[in-house]
Amino acid sequence: MESLNNFPSLHRPRLKISVRFRIRSSQTKTAGAKQLYIRLSVSGITVGDYACGVKVLPSQWDQKTQCIKGRSVEVQRLNDRLAETRTEHMEILRELKNRYQDKRGSVPAVAARASFQ
Repeated sequence: MESLNNFPSLHRPRLKISVRFRIRSSQTKTAGAKQLYIRLSVSGITVGDYACGVKVLPSQWDQKTQCIKGRSVEVQRLNDRLAETRTEHMEILRELKNRYQDKRGSVPAVAARASFQ
């Protein structure tokens, strides 16, 4: 009887996908609102890092919660925009993950990068 480990389709490593926002550290030294960048990762490999079109004061950005601090209508609108952006990117990454996991067992960083250019 053969071991189940010999069947690659039954033993697949879990792929971790993440979408995070950040202010580049090089921008925190100057005054004023800073561009938020979106960082896409698949299993720890960065596949995208680019401006998402939202600017925020560093003192208003909460890196842990990935939200802008505050309760104004504008802050709520921007946080909603970030949530939509995160959801759209997660859907694309999940689709890529499913497509490539079925064929090769992992998501090639090149294919993920190409989807966001």
